[in-house]
This record gives sequence, C-alpha cells and structure tokens, in this order.
Amino acid sequence: MTTPSQSRPISPGIYADFSHLFSGGATAFVEIPNGPPRNLEAEYWPSIDETPEKLEEMKETFTFTTLPPYDPDHPDEWPVTEAILMGDMEEALLAFPGFPTSFEPPPKKHEVRPIPGIGYGMFATEDIAVGDLIIRERPLVILTPIAPVVAPRLVLVERLTDENREAFFALHNCKGPDLDPVIGIINTNAVHATLPGFKGPCAAVCKEISRANHSCSPNALFSWDIASFSESLHAIWPIAKGEQIYVCYGDQYAPRDTRREFLLRRYKFHCKCYSCGLPDADSRRSDTRRAILEKSTRQDAIDFAKTYSDTVVHKWLHDLSAPDDAVIKRCKALFKMMGDERLLGYSLWLQYQRICAVYCALGDAENAREWAQKAAAWSRSRYHDDCGWDAVARAPQNTAWWTLRVLLKKAMNMWP
Repeated sequence: MTTPSQSRPISPGIYADFSHLFSGGATAFVEIPNGPPRNLEAEYWPSIDETPEKLEEMKETFTFTTLPPYDPDHPDEWPVTEAILMGDMEEALLAFPGFPTSFEPPPKKHEVRPIPGIGYGMFATEDIAVGDLIIRERPLVILTPIAPVVAPRLVLVERLTDENREAFFALHNCKGPDLDPVIGIINTNAVHATLPGFKGPCAAVCKEISRANHSCSPNALFSWDIASFSESLHAIWPIAKGEQIYVCYGDQYAPRDTRREFLLRRYKFHCKCYSCGLPDADSRRSDTRRAILEKSTRQDAIDFAKTYSDTVVHKWLHDLSAPDDAVIKRCKALFKMMGDERLLGYSLWLQYQRICAVYCALGDAENAREWAQKAAAWSRSRYHDDCGWDAVARAPQNTAWWTLRVLLKKAMNMWP
C-alpha cells in the first residue's frame, strides 16, 4: 500500500525560497504531491529474462500454492486464494514488504442480483461518493497468462474449498461449450493483478468483483494491492442507490465501432451502454472527445514521466504576462470532456496537481482546498490512500506555492 510519504512533492523550483522573502519567517511547508505515488512494487520486482526460452523454463517450474500463507492466529479471518506460480514468483512474493497484510472488509454498499436477459450485475445499496471503497476481496484464483493451459488449471480449481469452488462455477462463461469450462470462466471473469517475479499482468478471478458488468463510461475502477493480496473496487463517479456498478473491460478511448468489435469478439456481447447507444451524430462527437482526451492526457503523462517535472505550470509561473487562469481553463476543459464522457484521463492526477498549485500560487485557499479534496478522493480510488492531498486540503497556505504568483507580480509591480 502506498503512503503519502511515497509521493513526490511538486516544487516551484528556485522560487520556493524567494517566497520566504515576503512571508516574514520560516514555514513548515506542506508538499503538493507530484505525480502518481512512487511504485513500491517495482522496487521489489526481481529482474527477469523474458526470452522465449526463459518463459518455457518457467512453464516447467509451476507450483500450486495457497496464498496468503495460513495464519493459525486468525483461522477464521483469513480468506485465501489458490494460485499457480512459476519460477521464483513465490519467493519474491513472500519477500514483498508487508506481505501478507490483513484487512477488514468494508461495510457492504452493494448487492449482486440477477438481471433478466443478461445474467447478474452489481448494484449500489446506498449512495456511494467518489473515492468510496465499494468492495475489497481476495481472489478465488490467480495465475499468470503463461500458466499451462488445461490440466494444471483444472487442478487449481479442485484445490478450492467447496464454497469457493461453487462460487467459481457460478460465474458466467461466455466462451461456450467448445472450451473447457474452467478456462472459459477464467477468460470471461479475470481482472488485472500483478505479482513480483513476473513482469506482466496476471489473471485474478473474484467471487463478487468479477460480477461487475461493463460500460464504456464506467463509474468504478479496479485496483490491486500486493501486500494485502486483495482486489478492490472504488467509485470514480457518484453512484446513486439502486444504480448498477460498472467497470470497463477494454480500451475506453477507442471509437465506438472499435470498442464494440472488441467486446463482441472477446466477451460475446454487443455493447449497448450509454455511450455506445448514442445517436450516430452524437457518437461521432463522443469519439472525437475521446481521441482528444487520449492524445492530451497520455502525452501529459509521457512528458511528465521523463523528468517528473510539470513544464506547463512552471512556464505559467515564469510568464507573468500569461493570464492567471490560463492553466486552470485548460485543465477544466479536459475535466469537462471527461465529465461528458464519464472517463478519467491517463494523467488525471496531473490536472489536479496543476489546478491546486495554480490556486495556491494565486492565494485562493477556497479553490485550492476544493481541488485538493477532489484529488484526495480520486487518489483513494486508485491508490488506497490520499497520497498527501488531505494535508494540502487542510492547509493550502502552507505549501511552497502559496501566493507565489502574487508575490512575483508585486515584485514586478504587476499586481493590482
């Protein structure tokens, strides 16, 4: 699990000390988080030679294991997962910091119930706010994509408890009778997970999270935590009581026809979600917005990853002739498009970071606090933690950015 201290602070650079000249004394600055949290998982990822020969060797060294290891002190509070691991994966997992961490399942805010003509779906039993944890559970099974295809996977399911095996076979199988039902259920219901010792996605099948249906404009997001060995579902948009909880199964930025073709080929259904059901003219406009969002937010993320520095805000800070709201308008335009499409861009964290830093630089505590609170809610939905944003929301005036734009303009006799 990531903690706020594992986020990088965003610094206004050489002007951080400049502000002290006007502040009248030293201040215990609060750090504005700079980018997504540091990837703790990657630091404990053993180097792996992913040549075809190495992958074939790993296939020959698979083992069945029950995870997390049984805890005799908590025999009734330790839901476990059956796994197929290969190579040194189990050793790497047992060495991962904090593994295994126990957790308390959250108060239930959902129910799984049948939907005529469709199967089952997950529904909110109360109003759910952005960032709220909907469910957290350990998977029934987890395995890598290169796990041997049939016999070992059958053994994997046979290792389940009677209750979990019944839950596994109750899941939907969209693959039909031509494929072994165990493989069909895994391929239909697997969600993304990662494990040390394997640089690639793993497949986790869950009792309830796998029941969440698809929408190209989802209101919830999966997240995986290695330390607790659990999959979580958080709200990324407000969900009203009685509303169905949706996740996205594919590329939400692709045009409607491309999305539908993928879903029909992979999951055997013709998508009729809100976005796919738009009239053709509105759908073309939707495709355009999604293309803009993909290009803009993906490029932001790529540019930021090169230096972990946001050139957009720094250029605005240096260019005192630029409108004070130039960056805010750009970010809010992207947020509006995200709202229209009910999507979250690749670099959503960067838009929050920019808006909060700009409002702090302008000395606008009310708006800085509002956007820091939004960033905290989103961070919880993605990283299980506020990542430092709660501290910013409590005291935006204690950030190194506070009134920096105002002070610089006053120094240049440009502030009214």
